[in-house]
Amino acid sequence: MLWSGLLSQPIPPMRLLCSGDLHIGRRSSRVPVDLPDASAADAWARIVTHAITGRVDAVLLSGDVVDQDNRFFEAIGPLERGLFRLREAGIPVVAVAGNHDFDVLPGLARSLPDGLLHLLGVGGVWERHTIENAHGERVHIDGWSFPARSVQHDPLSQYAAPPTDGVPVIGLVHGDLNVLQSVYAPLSLESLRRVPVQAWVLGHVHRGGLRHRDGDAPVLYPGSPQPLDPGEPGAHGVWLLDVEPDGTVSTRLEAIATVRYDGVDVDLSSCHTESEARDETTATLRTWLRGVCTQSPELLHIALRVRLCGRTPLHGRLHSLSTLVREVRDPGVTSPVGAGATVSVTHVDVATSAERNLSMLSASRDPIGVLARLLLSLQSGNAIDPALEERLRLLPSAVSDARVFAGAVRTDALSEATVRESLAVQADHLLDTLLRQRAQAP
Repeated sequence: MLWSGLLSQPIPPMRLLCSGDLHIGRRSSRVPVDLPDASAADAWARIVTHAITGRVDAVLLSGDVVDQDNRFFEAIGPLERGLFRLREAGIPVVAVAGNHDFDVLPGLARSLPDGLLHLLGVGGVWERHTIENAHGERVHIDGWSFPARSVQHDPLSQYAAPPTDGVPVIGLVHGDLNVLQSVYAPLSLESLRRVPVQAWVLGHVHRGGLRHRDGDAPVLYPGSPQPLDPGEPGAHGVWLLDVEPDGTVSTRLEAIATVRYDGVDVDLSSCHTESEARDETTATLRTWLRGVCTQSPELLHIALRVRLCGRTPLHGRLHSLSTLVREVRDPGVTSPVGAGATVSVTHVDVATSAERNLSMLSASRDPIGVLARLLLSLQSGNAIDPALEERLRLLPSAVSDARVFAGAVRTDALSEATVRESLAVQADHLLDTLLRQRAQAP
């Protein structure tokens, strides 16, 4: 019975830790100068620790591991230390070079002991490396590296898939997805879909996430494990890619960054006084911060851009509410969740709008009245102009047929309710613009 039970144990998936765009040599910007663990080198050390404690089968790096060729000596020490730790743990590292390290990463690889770093596709030629774990499970990694600082052709135009042998295949390449005129290896979702792989791991885009269509092989940008500037908002870390023996792939993000840049909307629609606005702002930020710090316990600093929004009688006065804005901007605020993170507000955007009476505005026969009547109909769920209704009905198929939106918009998500909601948002903006113009007219 014991032997049969052991033999029936399911085979665990091949677990790959995916990262890229580390840019070792750089550091997160606009954070306290004395903030520890805020450099890309520190992020690499955390990746190594995470891989070892998580007992992954391999680490995949999708390019731009080093910031530039002038960062060679800054990168070689931290990179080499991490690679030795991974080899001692029996974890192979497979990488490709990107546009920033097309020259320096091959140089680093040549200077390292054999087998410490498997750099694929040097010179812009596709190359395969096979990983086998302790259970005898295997996965092929097909990779391509930048041969120069810029590449104007799609690397997949040179890819010839080897004969199928039943082993799952993961594609590893650095490139710019769905940017046809890019000089950084333009890739297209259609060309990726045509290649018989179980998943793609891409580099170049610092905001991580999945880019494939439902039902297709996953297309993953791991993004930067440590955000480097406010242009890289949201959670950052590493992605775990589990490859089952049958080739099924699942992915998940593990947030290990110590810095987060983000934006928070504070709705002041219910506020009529400065005190109410201050209380609403504080409550919104506390709730948001509590959730973020719970999900990302390694955070040390959060840089926020706060947007005050909503319809409120305070509109027009918020810019002069210096006390509220000064308190929100305080860079020394400590996270209210007790996680040790500090919070600074880098900017406050006042995007509120004035209260208005749609019923009264709808009585006029000018464009303001037309928009007010349209908004009333949309809010109540009533019918709108038949010609406009027909155009809205055809919009999802029009988007689906447009090549410019291929892979960028999920047309199955464009339900009638979604389209009407988007129309209401645009009509709302236009009505506010017309009302401002009328108020400013001589």
